[in-house]
Amino acid sequence: MKIQQGGFHLTRTIRMPRLGLTLLELMLVLALLVVIASFAAVAATNLLGERKLRRGAEQVRLAFAEARLEAMRSGRTQMVRCQLGGEQFAIEPLPDPSDLTEAADQIGRGNLALASGGAGAMAAVSSMALAEPAETKSLPEKIQFAIAQTVNSTRQLEALSTAAATGQSLDPDNSSDTTQWSEPILFFSDGTTSTAEVIVRNADARQLAIRLRSLTGDAVVIEL
Repeated sequence: MKIQQGGFHLTRTIRMPRLGLTLLELMLVLALLVVIASFAAVAATNLLGERKLRRGAEQVRLAFAEARLEAMRSGRTQMVRCQLGGEQFAIEPLPDPSDLTEAADQIGRGNLALASGGAGAMAAVSSMALAEPAETKSLPEKIQFAIAQTVNSTRQLEALSTAAATGQSLDPDNSSDTTQWSEPILFFSDGTTSTAEVIVRNADARQLAIRLRSLTGDAVVIEL
């Protein structure tokens, strides 16, 4: 636009507003969105892993409470075992000599004499007592048992010694490889338990501990 003023010509340029983005600006915006999305995906994955870990720890804590209540209800010691480096855990009664007596009663009076007189017959009675499989449960996916340890009190050792005297296996899945299963965590009929600590972990090596107090039987989840 030209404007004449006096003997001079003034020129004023009026710029129209620019619409849209240049290619460079568009690429920068897309790169920023990709970075933000990657951070959001990592955060979401971590949050999901934390929730699974917490859910797994709560699952173990509730299993402890379930085993304790069953021991008090049935009057029989219950045990919990954990698959170290794995996801499974088992809840079942601790083997007891009374199991053999009950199994012998099921055989009948005619075979009872054989059961009391021969090692082979006693093994058959023992196998009958093991007919009921352990109740095996699993942690959430990618959550594993890292540690499961107990304090070997006098009562704990006496109970395990009595169980071992029956000749029954303490392996929850009845396999020959028992090294991956923890020592039994015991729950007695009077409401007391083993003093124990179980640690669960996720794929990011984050860990939570479930600690069991022997006198009260209370289990709590603790951040590590």
